[in-house]
Amino acid sequence: MNKNTIGLIGRLGGALLLAVFLAGGCAKMKQEKQEKALRQRYTQMVTAACQGNYTNWVECLAPESRSSEGKLKLVWGGMRLVQGVAKKNPDDFRIDSVYFDPAFTNATVNTSHQSSGEWKKDDKPQQWVRIGEVWHLKL
Repeated sequence: MNKNTIGLIGRLGGALLLAVFLAGGCAKMKQEKQEKALRQRYTQMVTAACQGNYTNWVECLAPESRSSEGKLKLVWGGMRLVQGVAKKNPDDFRIDSVYFDPAFTNATVNTSHQSSGEWKKDDKPQQWVRIGEVWHLKL
Protein backbone atom coordinates (compact mmCIF):
# COMPACT_ATOMS: atom_id res chain seq x y z
CA MET A 1 0.00 0.00 0.00
CA ASN A 2 1.25 3.43 -0.79
CA LYS A 3 0.86 6.57 1.32
CA ASN A 4 -2.13 7.82 -0.71
CA THR A 5 -4.06 4.59 -0.15
CA ILE A 6 -3.32 4.59 3.57
CA GLY A 7 -4.35 8.26 3.81
CA LEU A 8 -7.61 7.58 1.94
CA ILE A 9 -8.43 4.63 4.21
CA GLY A 10 -7.74 6.78 7.27
CA ARG A 11 -9.99 9.59 6.02
CA LEU A 12 -12.80 7.16 5.15
CA GLY A 13 -12.52 5.51 8.55
CA GLY A 14 -12.61 8.90 10.26
CA ALA A 15 -15.64 9.96 8.22
CA LEU A 16 -17.41 6.71 9.10
CA LEU A 17 -16.71 7.18 12.81
CA LEU A 18 -17.98 10.77 12.62
CA ALA A 19 -21.18 9.62 10.88
CA VAL A 20 -21.81 6.95 13.52
CA PHE A 21 -21.17 9.46 16.32
CA LEU A 22 -23.51 12.05 14.79
CA ALA A 23 -26.26 9.49 14.18
CA GLY A 24 -26.06 8.33 17.79
CA GLY A 25 -26.18 11.92 19.02
CA CYS A 26 -29.21 12.72 16.85
CA ALA A 27 -31.09 9.67 18.14
CA LYS A 28 -30.36 10.64 21.74
CA MET A 29 -31.55 14.21 21.10
CA LYS A 30 -34.72 12.89 19.47
CA GLN A 31 -35.37 10.57 22.42
CA GLU A 32 -34.88 13.43 24.90
CA LYS A 33 -37.23 15.67 22.90
CA GLN A 34 -39.95 13.01 22.66
CA GLU A 35 -39.60 12.01 26.31
CA LYS A 36 -39.97 15.64 27.38
CA ALA A 37 -43.08 16.02 25.20
CA LEU A 38 -44.59 12.80 26.55
CA ARG A 39 -43.91 13.77 30.17
CA GLN A 40 -45.58 17.15 29.59
CA ARG A 41 -48.60 15.45 28.07
CA TYR A 42 -48.77 13.00 31.00
CA THR A 43 -48.75 15.95 33.40
CA GLN A 44 -51.59 17.59 31.44
CA MET A 45 -53.63 14.39 31.64
CA VAL A 46 -52.99 13.87 35.36
CA THR A 47 -53.76 17.52 36.11
CA ALA A 48 -57.06 17.27 34.21
CA ALA A 49 -57.98 14.11 36.14
CA CYS A 50 -57.10 15.62 39.53
CA GLN A 51 -59.08 18.78 38.75
CA GLY A 52 -62.09 16.85 37.52
CA ASN A 53 -61.75 18.26 33.99
CA TYR A 54 -63.23 15.43 31.93
CA THR A 55 -62.98 17.29 28.60
CA ASN A 56 -59.25 17.98 28.94
CA TRP A 57 -58.63 14.43 30.12
CA VAL A 58 -60.40 13.00 27.05
CA GLU A 59 -58.30 15.23 24.78
CA CYS A 60 -55.19 13.43 26.07
CA LEU A 61 -56.52 10.07 24.87
CA ALA A 62 -55.84 8.43 21.52
CA PRO A 63 -58.70 8.78 19.01
CA GLU A 64 -59.49 5.04 19.12
CA SER A 65 -59.78 5.28 22.91
CA ARG A 66 -62.43 7.99 22.57
CA SER A 67 -64.80 5.93 20.43
CA SER A 68 -66.96 4.57 23.27
CA GLU A 69 -68.46 7.22 25.53
CA GLY A 70 -69.68 4.51 27.90
CA LYS A 71 -66.19 3.06 28.31
CA LEU A 72 -64.75 6.54 28.83
CA LYS A 73 -67.26 7.35 31.55
CA LEU A 74 -66.59 4.00 33.23
CA VAL A 75 -62.80 4.53 33.21
CA TRP A 76 -63.23 8.16 34.35
CA GLY A 77 -65.55 7.20 37.21
CA GLY A 78 -63.39 4.31 38.34
CA MET A 79 -60.28 6.40 38.25
CA ARG A 80 -61.84 9.26 40.19
CA LEU A 81 -63.64 7.14 42.79
CA VAL A 82 -61.80 3.86 43.24
CA GLN A 83 -58.29 5.19 42.77
CA GLY A 84 -59.05 8.37 44.68
CA VAL A 85 -57.67 10.67 41.99
CA ALA A 86 -60.08 13.39 43.08
CA LYS A 87 -58.29 13.58 46.43
CA LYS A 88 -54.77 13.72 44.94
CA ASN A 89 -52.74 16.40 43.24
CA PRO A 90 -50.60 16.03 40.11
CA ASP A 91 -47.42 15.72 42.19
CA ASP A 92 -48.76 12.42 43.53
CA PHE A 93 -48.19 10.83 40.10
CA ARG A 94 -44.96 10.25 38.23
CA ILE A 95 -43.40 8.53 35.27
CA ASP A 96 -40.73 6.02 36.29
CA SER A 97 -39.50 5.00 32.84
CA VAL A 98 -40.28 5.42 29.15
CA TYR A 99 -39.46 2.97 26.36
CA PHE A 100 -39.90 4.10 22.74
CA ASP A 101 -40.17 2.10 19.56
CA PRO A 102 -37.41 2.88 17.00
CA ALA A 103 -39.63 5.38 15.14
CA PHE A 104 -40.63 7.22 18.35
CA THR A 105 -44.33 6.79 17.51
CA ASN A 106 -45.25 4.40 20.35
CA ALA A 107 -44.12 4.36 23.95
CA THR A 108 -44.51 2.09 26.94
CA VAL A 109 -44.63 4.14 30.12
CA ASN A 110 -44.21 2.79 33.65
CA THR A 111 -45.84 4.98 36.29
CA SER A 112 -46.24 5.25 40.06
CA HIS A 113 -48.52 7.10 42.43
CA GLN A 114 -48.30 8.10 46.07
CA SER A 115 -50.47 6.26 48.53
CA SER A 116 -50.20 6.81 52.27
CA GLY A 117 -46.95 8.69 51.73
CA GLU A 118 -45.28 5.89 49.75
CA TRP A 119 -44.70 5.52 46.02
CA LYS A 120 -46.48 2.48 44.58
CA LYS A 121 -45.93 1.18 41.06
CA ASP A 122 -49.08 1.09 38.96
CA ASP A 123 -50.34 -2.37 37.98
CA LYS A 124 -49.53 -2.23 34.29
CA PRO A 125 -47.62 0.06 31.93
CA GLN A 126 -49.42 2.70 29.93
CA GLN A 127 -49.32 2.64 26.15
CA TRP A 128 -48.93 5.98 24.39
CA VAL A 129 -49.03 6.82 20.69
CA ARG A 130 -47.66 9.91 18.96
CA ILE A 131 -49.96 11.48 16.39
CA GLY A 132 -48.17 14.30 14.61
CA GLU A 133 -46.16 15.86 17.41
CA VAL A 134 -48.70 15.14 20.18
CA TRP A 135 -48.67 12.12 22.51
CA HIS A 136 -51.96 10.37 23.40
CA LEU A 137 -52.75 7.65 25.94
CA LYS A 138 -54.28 4.43 24.63
CA LEU A 139 -56.85 2.90 26.99
